[in-house]
Amino acid sequence: MNKNDKSKTYEYAIYIGRFQPFHQGHLACVHEGLKIANRIIILIGSVNQPRSQKNPWDYKERRRMVRASFCKEQNQRIAIAGVRDYNDDRKWIKSIKTTVNRITQMGSDSIVLIGHIRDDSSYYLENFPNWDLVELPEYQTINATQIRKQILAAGDIQSVTRPVADKIRHFINSNTFKALVNNTPTNNTCPAILDGTLDAI
Repeated sequence: MNKNDKSKTYEYAIYIGRFQPFHQGHLACVHEGLKIANRIIILIGSVNQPRSQKNPWDYKERRRMVRASFCKEQNQRIAIAGVRDYNDDRKWIKSIKTTVNRITQMGSDSIVLIGHIRDDSSYYLENFPNWDLVELPEYQTINATQIRKQILAAGDIQSVTRPVADKIRHFINSNTFKALVNNTPTNNTCPAILDGTLDAI
């Protein structure tokens, strides 16, 4: 694994996250990925988790947030796929590799993993030794947990793009949001999403 070589151009950059919600820090990471790779694969995690205050938006809603944050030309270079959570790191790593192989048509020798190492939860970035790694700096100390808390507590939307803010405002007006605020069960269970569910380039 080579680290932090931004001078190299790759065929694919891989960016993994929950994107709850997709915010300006995520946006900055994707822009960096587009600088060093011809295409970027965004893997949206936790697609098998039901709605909760930790995971308010389902896979399709988060995918729409991502797509709405980029212009047509940029979206043509972006592939998005959903990935499940596993209680076994080996299964999770295998699902990531399988999804990437599917998108890249059985693999590429020109792949870089990008991401910000925030804390111990970022250990997964070291689990793909066959891919180069570019560690990206934190962007304006933006924190998705704090963004969610502000939204759920007061409907206060901060640190997201205007299209994402519009989608969140629509969500705030829904019964689903009201149920989440009250921390009560909803009828909106997680849709059946398979690993590698693909919104392709």
